[in-house]
Amino acid sequence: MRYQPLRISSKSNMKELNFQNRLQLYGSSLSKSEMRVAEFIASNTIDAAIISSNDLAQNVGTSNSTISRFCQKLQYRNYIELQTLLKAENNTQTNSFDVVDRLNHYYDVVFSSTAELLDKNTFSKFIEQLQNADQILVCGIGSSGLTAIELSSRLMRMGLSSQAITDSSLMLMKANRFSPRDLLIAISTSGETQEVLKTCAIANNIKTPICALTKNNNTQLTALSDITLFVSDENQIHDNLFVNTQLSFLFMIDIITYTLLMNPTYNASYQKAQHI
Repeated sequence: MRYQPLRISSKSNMKELNFQNRLQLYGSSLSKSEMRVAEFIASNTIDAAIISSNDLAQNVGTSNSTISRFCQKLQYRNYIELQTLLKAENNTQTNSFDVVDRLNHYYDVVFSSTAELLDKNTFSKFIEQLQNADQILVCGIGSSGLTAIELSSRLMRMGLSSQAITDSSLMLMKANRFSPRDLLIAISTSGETQEVLKTCAIANNIKTPICALTKNNNTQLTALSDITLFVSDENQIHDNLFVNTQLSFLFMIDIITYTLLMNPTYNASYQKAQHI
């Protein structure tokens, strides 16, 4: 039985998600008029936190009923809760123009958002799959391929049988040799990378467990995966000078690494590998 991608249903957990994370997880269900609402709020968070729903509807050329549906789809109880939580988010933002301070703030935003998206039960299942797998294949293309190499390298140092593949042909060849006792870790920012999807489709047919590391929900990748770990989308930082698309993935790799190294056996193997 395949585990379902992350769905946060309890009100207490939903209150911990910021606006951009809700949009990242549930934005695919929005209509065109609801997307205009989302775009307005994302670009005008301060104004959106104080204007009435009538004014918001007028600004984006839609109706009050559309605003209500928008709030429900993003798991807000109502428009008032949306505004209350937006105000809280606005109060934590910085106005520093110093480059170091600004980047420090951006890192905080990415790390905090990724932590919000991490479901503990899903993560525990992923760690269990890692520990039980005979072989681990980590695949990714482009910048995600570099992340795949880093994750696989750390796993190997801990004594786990892991291999990173960033070439699409090799991915398909390796996947065909897998078994249900192995594990495929697929890394894709969009969740729609064709080379990765083809590899997952082969693994799926062989009944090889699949774990996805991605930024988008409701994609072909999440549909193919047994376990999905979501990371923050850097697009919530509205600064085109910030181009680190892999920061949230690397943070997730640090979480995985730290968790595994709490195991004395993995820790001993890692320390030994460090001195080779």
